[in-house]
Amino acid sequence: MKFLILHGTFGSRDGNWFPWLDQELVKLKQEVIRPQMPVDNYEVAEKELEQTGDYIPKNQTLKNWFTYFESDVLDKVKNEKFIVVCHSLSPAFVLNMVSKFDVNLDSAIFVSPFIQNLGVPIFDQINSDFYNEKFNFDNIKKIIPVSYSLISENDPYVTKEIAIDFANKINSSKIFVKGGGHMGGVFTEFPLVLELCKTRIGLGEK
Repeated sequence: MKFLILHGTFGSRDGNWFPWLDQELVKLKQEVIRPQMPVDNYEVAEKELEQTGDYIPKNQTLKNWFTYFESDVLDKVKNEKFIVVCHSLSPAFVLNMVSKFDVNLDSAIFVSPFIQNLGVPIFDQINSDFYNEKFNFDNIKKIIPVSYSLISENDPYVTKEIAIDFANKINSSKIFVKGGGHMGGVFTEFPLVLELCKTRIGLGEK
């Protein structure tokens, strides 16, 4: 099985628990694609927002993510089923991605997902491009027949209610995580995600 691991806003393919998950899946003889999507510099964005009250993303736009995905990722996944594991903003990108491209998902694992403003200016300014269009949720539910939404009970950015709303819109199975924060830097390993991956390739706990 192929796995696609996607990071979030201002993120890195080498951040959080992504390299660890990549290594663990490779040990299980799975193929992993872990792209670096176009992102802006957090310090530059924050400074400009403070000085002008506005910030227009230079790199992290839905158009740029589409362009990068089409040129560097699509050919690697379009001819067979794959599983996507995505964190923070990238679940919103996945909904856009399956709506635009002809892909065949086995399942998706959404970590701290959202498709609405969070009430945090720096993130709302740069993220809104990814969810300012109306989604066809009925169609998305057909394209992503199986998914899990990991919801932290103390996420400082994505409230439980916002993540639950995301999950409900696509009939995603909700899994609540205590003390997870935003489930990014607080974890350099994430065994729960790995176990979910194993269940999709028939290696879960008996």
